[in-house]
Amino acid sequence: MTAITPLLSRVFNGIETADLFIKPAITGQPWLDVLTVRPNITSKEQLNFRDKLGKATRRFTQCSFDPITGITLTDKVLDVNPMKVDLEECVFTLRDTIFEAAWAKTGTAIVDLTGTEVERIMRDMLVETTRRDTARGLWWGDTTVGSLDYNGYDGFWKLLINGTASLDGSIDMTDFETNSVLDTDAALDVFEAMWNELDATTREFGTDLRIWTTLAMGDNYRATLRNLSTDSGFATVLDGPPRMAFNNIEILEVPEWGVDIADASNGLASSLRTTTNNVAILSIGSNFFIGTDAVGAAKGTDAEIWFSQDNRTIRANLNYKIGTQIPFLELVVAAF
Repeated sequence: MTAITPLLSRVFNGIETADLFIKPAITGQPWLDVLTVRPNITSKEQLNFRDKLGKATRRFTQCSFDPITGITLTDKVLDVNPMKVDLEECVFTLRDTIFEAAWAKTGTAIVDLTGTEVERIMRDMLVETTRRDTARGLWWGDTTVGSLDYNGYDGFWKLLINGTASLDGSIDMTDFETNSVLDTDAALDVFEAMWNELDATTREFGTDLRIWTTLAMGDNYRATLRNLSTDSGFATVLDGPPRMAFNNIEILEVPEWGVDIADASNGLASSLRTTTNNVAILSIGSNFFIGTDAVGAAKGTDAEIWFSQDNRTIRANLNYKIGTQIPFLELVVAAF
């Protein structure tokens, strides 16, 4: 007999399943919170944009009509792909060890995991796994590779690498590396090179601009700041930078990037020029779209946790949809 605990179908302990499992994976982290999340997408969404129309105001003279033309429309498709998380643990690993007392239920009720420590453990495992795997997929997903860890959907770096010719700028990281080691002040020099690639249109976004980079690049930049023979340099030695920025552009470190680039299963890694597993992006967060059915009024997330008596295992399952899109590659400078 197999008994399914209704974790979850759509509501678990009064909490929406999507809020419990998916929302932590796409919000709550500085590098994520500036991106655009499109909710309620169960298949695909057409993203339509128009360019700004400037210099259309003229001095009025009687009986005159001087029209301005030149509207440019841009459309991209935001596809979402079905994803799942399946977990399984032998019942004896949990019930008959340190968690025996926490199992709390016996007899015919043993299959009911509701409110037990075991349920909490499996729930936390779903949350942690989904958060980490989502970060990997959003940036490094590639449907053409063989690894199941990466081929669920195309991530942002796949879109950037495929669209290199359309970017506002592409910086070769090897110009700032020597013998597979970041040069001294490499991060500062990379950020400067990226800034110099920005055209006037992109610079107009001002404080909406962000730099995403690796922890190692962040450390390299902090080292540069510490070596400044100024009051701010000394303050950085004592306290670290209060808000790490370049030209008033906030720098957001993505902790997972260094690990994911070094992962042998990451097929996109071979397309990177860097020899130190370091990359960076300069753009606006609202230009990076995450589509999902797991956020919004029509949440499509399903999840279950159950005790399967026939094979003496505890199983957990989570299903949702997710995808990425970058409407304007011309607003991005990438260093890789």
